Amino acid sequence: MSSGVSSVNTRSQSQITIKDAFKSPENQSTWDMEKVGLSIEWLSIKIDETAKENRDNIKELAGTIDRLRKEVDNKLEDIVKKQTETEKSVDFCYKKLEDMNIETSNKIEDIKERMILAEKHDRKYNLLIYGVKFDKKEDITNVVHSFLIYQLGIDKEIVSSMLL
Repeated sequence: MSSGVSSVNTRSQSQITIKDAFKSPENQSTWDMEKVGLSIEWLSIKIDETAKENRDNIKELAGTIDRLRKEVDNKLEDIVKKQTETEKSVDFCYKKLEDMNIETSNKIEDIKERMILAEKHDRKYNLLIYGVKFDKKEDITNVVHSFLIYQLGIDKEIVSSMLL
C-alpha cells in the first residue's frame, strides 16, 4: 500500500485541478487529458479512502450501538427481575399482615369471651339485696351487717364472723 501512496503523492505534486486545466486560453478549447485523468484518479483514491474510513467508522459505531443495546437490555432485565421480586415480597408481606390481623382479631374475640365468662363466674357468688337504699358515701359492709342484724334478725356474732 505504501508504494501506491507514494505514487499518488508524486502524481499529486504534478497534477492540476479541472479548474486549472481551463485557466489558460490555449487550454480552454481542449482538455489536457493526462492532467484531468490524474486529478480524477487522485479524487477517486481520496473518495475510496474516505469511503473506507466511513465504513470503518460505521462498523465501529454499529458495534458500540450493539454493545450499548445489550447493556441496556441486561439492565432492563435486571430491573424487571428486581421489580418482580419486590412485588412478590410485598404480596407476601401483605398476606402475612392479613393473616396476623385475622389471628389478632380472633385472639381479641377469644379474650372478650373469656372476660365475659370470668365476670359471670365472679358474679356467681354475689348476693343481690333488693329494697335497701344505695348511697355512694356509705360503707357497703356496714349497710349489709346492719341489714342482716336489724332487718333479718341474725345474731350479731354470726354476722361479724361472715366474710363480706
